[in-house]
Amino acid sequence: MNFSDYKIRLVEVFFGVVLSPVLLLGQLIPDYVVALDGSGDFTSIQSAIDQVPANNAERIIIQIGPGEYHEKLLIDKNCITLQGAGPNQTTILFPILRKAWRETHTDDWGAATVNLNASDIILRYLTVLNNYGDLYGDRDHQFAVRLMRGTRIIFDNCRF
Repeated sequence: MNFSDYKIRLVEVFFGVVLSPVLLLGQLIPDYVVALDGSGDFTSIQSAIDQVPANNAERIIIQIGPGEYHEKLLIDKNCITLQGAGPNQTTILFPILRKAWRETHTDDWGAATVNLNASDIILRYLTVLNNYGDLYGDRDHQFAVRLMRGTRIIFDNCRF
């Protein structure tokens, strides 16, 4: 057993869970890279999320390059990490007003910039904004992030 295995077993004994070794060591090696300039695997974050298997149980790291990503995210697959280049460098933004969304939808799934319906989700080094109020002046109920159902959601060095 190497040192990494020992650290994982130690966490499992004390907390009853096994975390990915890349999280314990602080080195998040991406499975997918998103870059606006086309230098990654995808140019949109949702396209990378869509590649994750439906019943995913293994940690998937999606590295998001610098820039403003104008898209709404729907995350309904478990064990995904979205890792930006830093909260001042990577921004996900989308304008949406909850009351407008609910005029044509029965619930809030999709009413935010980032919509979560999954467990074991980590957002790191990002800014997530719902810029509806800035664009249109109406600052009624706006979600940057909306959790519908899930557990173990972590925000690490993020801005909202």
